[in-house]
Amino acid sequence: MHTQSMHPGACAQLVVADTTIRQHEGLYSLNDLHRASGNLPKHKPSEWLRNQQTKELAQEVSKAGNPALVSNKGGKAPGTYACKELVIAYAAWISAAFHLKVIRVFLKTLEPETKFIPYTDLTLRLAKMAGDLLPQHSLREAYYIANQALMEETG
Repeated sequence: MHTQSMHPGACAQLVVADTTIRQHEGLYSLNDLHRASGNLPKHKPSEWLRNQQTKELAQEVSKAGNPALVSNKGGKAPGTYACKELVIAYAAWISAAFHLKVIRVFLKTLEPETKFIPYTDLTLRLAKMAGDLLPQHSLREAYYIANQALMEETG
């Protein structure tokens, strides 16, 4: 289970239980989530969409002016697509275990992406950067400037 970062308007890849969840207009495929959950007929998105609570939740989400549900018939990405809130609600309807998987995927998207660079690589890069600055700066200044640049570069 992994993701890439998600931002409104920027659709990042979402993977749940080794299933890539397609996206359409910033919404997530409930059909793909159904497959990721085990594909049981009783868990079809159409069954969930019949619930009164689901309809009310979709109406609440839509009040903010954003689409909550889109049914895309045909084209490159046919199926039913939902916003994050409805994806989480759909997962909860399927099972506690699947709900937890989906929550963890979305929470993972909130974590900043970290870059791992081996210490020796950083040390060598710092020394080279400082060396390039030596003609114009003292050794101490060169290392300070290089360190600042390296910290900015690597986050």
